[in-house]
Amino acid sequence: MNFGLEDRHRMAQRMVRDFAQREVAPHIREWYRRRTMGPAILRFELPSYPFESCPTPAATRSGGGSS
Repeated sequence: MNFGLEDRHRMAQRMVRDFAQREVAPHIREWYRRRTMGPAILRFELPSYPFESCPTPAATRSGGGSS
């Protein structure tokens, strides 16, 4: 049995890690201190990627909520 990640899963892992380092890490201390989270973090756009079954935020967004 091979329990390693497939290439597409490693690509997703890298994409999420890069996003977190670029968009979350620079602000996390301030968000933690203020006990808030930047609302823009929830409206990011994913780049094109070759995953068949991964929903994008735009595809799952209900359109409601507050900013």
